[in-house]
Amino acid sequence: MVARYIAKDINEELARREIIKTSPAAVSFPTIYYQHQFGRIPVGQYYLPVTQFLPSYHMTYCTSCWKVGHMRGKCKSHVCCRKCLMLYVNGLKHTCLMDDIKCVQCGENHLLLSSTCPVIKQYRDEFKVAVDNALASGLIKRKSPGEASRPFQVQDDDFPTLIHAHAQGQGEARRFWQASIPQVPQADQSNLIREVNVLSAAINALSDTMTRVEKNLNSLNTCIESQDKRAMLYNNSINAIIDTCFTLSNWVQASNSERTKLKKNINM
Repeated sequence: MVARYIAKDINEELARREIIKTSPAAVSFPTIYYQHQFGRIPVGQYYLPVTQFLPSYHMTYCTSCWKVGHMRGKCKSHVCCRKCLMLYVNGLKHTCLMDDIKCVQCGENHLLLSSTCPVIKQYRDEFKVAVDNALASGLIKRKSPGEASRPFQVQDDDFPTLIHAHAQGQGEARRFWQASIPQVPQADQSNLIREVNVLSAAINALSDTMTRVEKNLNSLNTCIESQDKRAMLYNNSINAIIDTCFTLSNWVQASNSERTKLKKNINM
């Protein structure tokens, strides 16, 4: 087990006790003091130098025809595939017909922004010269490492205040944002009131009709329940008559002993 980067203000005995709590098998505690070196950072067992990161120059290229020098908004060509350069058709899924990659800049077999493309090389060189000239002339400025950005400062002319000027001939102040309710013409207002009244009468008539329909449905439901009870009563009466007829038939066809048994069953 290796414990690294322990601050010097921590007592070695305290650090040793804490390590033993975590790993009781620890027996050796050698100490190595690392001296801080400016401009370097420890990575593993090495001190690597820290250098300034210089971003690359961003090229301007079109995502419609994939050529350098202009953007999609100013392109007059049709949208094509960045791999095979075939034109896209609306509503159809595009599938590259060839596996070979074709550069739109020079027509060779490489990616369109590849560093091996002679057109891209020339464009990068010219772009670098233009940026260097702009830096030298002061047209643009490159921020140096560690330079803080300028804080935002509000100028008086950035957000001018509204002056509440008095209206001519009036003593009250003029409002810059005055919410006004649109006025409806008298004729349109009368027509609107008439239509609302007609609609209200139609709704009331519909409500009365629904009430009458509900009453009729309730009455019909009561009649159906009454008919159902009568049908059940008739069914029970018919079953009783059938049982009586069956008993009489057995009585007529039975012998004296069987009639005695039937008589006992009837009395029960």
